[in-house]
Amino acid sequence: MKVGIDIGYNYVKAVRKGSMVAFPSIVGTYRAGTYSLADRVRPIVIGGKQWLVGDAALEQSAYSSGQRADDWATTGEFWDILLCEAFRLLTPASARAQLVTGLPIKDYEQHAANVKSRLMGDLTFEAMRKQTITIDQVLVVTQSYGALCAHALNQSGQVAAGTPWTGNVGVADIGGNTVNLLVADNLRENPQFTAGDGLGLLSALGQIGGLIHADYPGLNPKAHEVSQWVVDGTFPYHGTDHNIEPYSEPVLSPIVDMLLARIAETWREPGRMGAVLITGGGGELLGPALKERMGDEYPPVTIGSRWDNACGYLKLANRVFVK
Repeated sequence: MKVGIDIGYNYVKAVRKGSMVAFPSIVGTYRAGTYSLADRVRPIVIGGKQWLVGDAALEQSAYSSGQRADDWATTGEFWDILLCEAFRLLTPASARAQLVTGLPIKDYEQHAANVKSRLMGDLTFEAMRKQTITIDQVLVVTQSYGALCAHALNQSGQVAAGTPWTGNVGVADIGGNTVNLLVADNLRENPQFTAGDGLGLLSALGQIGGLIHADYPGLNPKAHEVSQWVVDGTFPYHGTDHNIEPYSEPVLSPIVDMLLARIAETWREPGRMGAVLITGGGGELLGPALKERMGDEYPPVTIGSRWDNACGYLKLANRVFVK
């Protein structure tokens, strides 16, 4: 099977033909529960250790944590646990896989080769049943290039008819802990105007959660919850929805200012570009404000989705891997 998996600092998104799954990038310890009328959450077992992942870790784990280390894709087991959970949700059986995944621009040169070599081979884990995923082909690209391919390619991986995205275009991929600014022409990266850094949304979302906690001490939300609340526009407290804007706007407005400054610094000649894509989970949250403030200096702006990276990876898998 051909698979695209985007392991982000905030969420994991994974796609194969006919299936799309997403869950928070949270791993927690597992403790057997007491009797319940509902089905008990089953841990994923890797190397004899039991873990809760995603929403289950947020809701039921005695200890849960996210990850913000730059080298998390090449060291430790956290990234591997998220990868196994993604495959568990994509397929109930053992399988051979051809995988495309991505890294932030700032980490790509240093870590891409190591990530590729680590991924080749067998992944064995157990939840409902024991599974082994044999990964026999791997392509690692930058996350922003995956987002570009989501718009430039069709489902079979060929260049989409009539697309503007094969011209000189910009991609601003805003993630949980990174910003990737890519310029490409004819699907070739232009390194003069391409850069990435660690300005992301997780810290800002944590600040919003802290402000909510100060006014509502019975609620101490994690950044992953806050990100969904910002999209929804409300947060729950004692069964009632409350407006989140008084808490989110003072924190996110300066982030928009910083992003605009970073874009202007990196894309020094926006007049060369025919289109701009603002994408990623952060792009969904901040894209409308960024688009409004970018003005006529920039070409037409399209706001993508948090699924762009993973969907672009699958299209690349369909293009580059033979059956």
